[in-house]
Amino acid sequence: MRIIKYFIVAVILIILSPIKVNAACSYERVAELSRIAGNVQLSYTYNVENNKIKYIVTLNNLTNDIYIIDQDKKVIRGVGEISFTSNASQNLRFTFYSNDSMCPKEKLLSKNLVLPYYNRRFVTSECKKNPGFAYCQLWFNSKSITNAEFKKSLNKYLTQEAVKNETTSKIDLTGFFEDNLLWICLSIIALIILIALTFVKRSIL
Repeated sequence: MRIIKYFIVAVILIILSPIKVNAACSYERVAELSRIAGNVQLSYTYNVENNKIKYIVTLNNLTNDIYIIDQDKKVIRGVGEISFTSNASQNLRFTFYSNDSMCPKEKLLSKNLVLPYYNRRFVTSECKKNPGFAYCQLWFNSKSITNAEFKKSLNKYLTQEAVKNETTSKIDLTGFFEDNLLWICLSIIALIILIALTFVKRSIL
């Protein structure tokens, strides 16, 4: 009888014990939620005022099925499209979770969005005159080099460009003569003949 009583008590405890909320969370639903998260598009635009940049980050295709936690532990929820601003270059990381009551807090996937470094030297006169210089590109971490390093590298670049332009000019001139050698020779011969005829004409007179 004791065994039967223990068995009955055990069955009752199993029946009364709380069932986990995510017990009904199926693999198919998680896969569907992952597709919804994967469909979210991350993008950014930017504005520059007074040589300071402001990024406008946009998240598209959001639904109530999911929510997001960013790299600062901030929770992002919404439907359709939401935007926010940032004044600093950084690597944004968005981790997507299930908002489904049957699959609560189920981690789905993560996405990154890099806000590149804005080069404050981009608007300087040196960079406007030398847009091809590596340290004059729009996206470059200008804090990674000192002003002295910038000037030294710029002078080296200008020297290389001068040599390159001189070499190019010589090649162009050589190419011109090679391409027009026949006409140049004919022109020289015609000029010699013209001069010879002029002397002969004068001698006869």
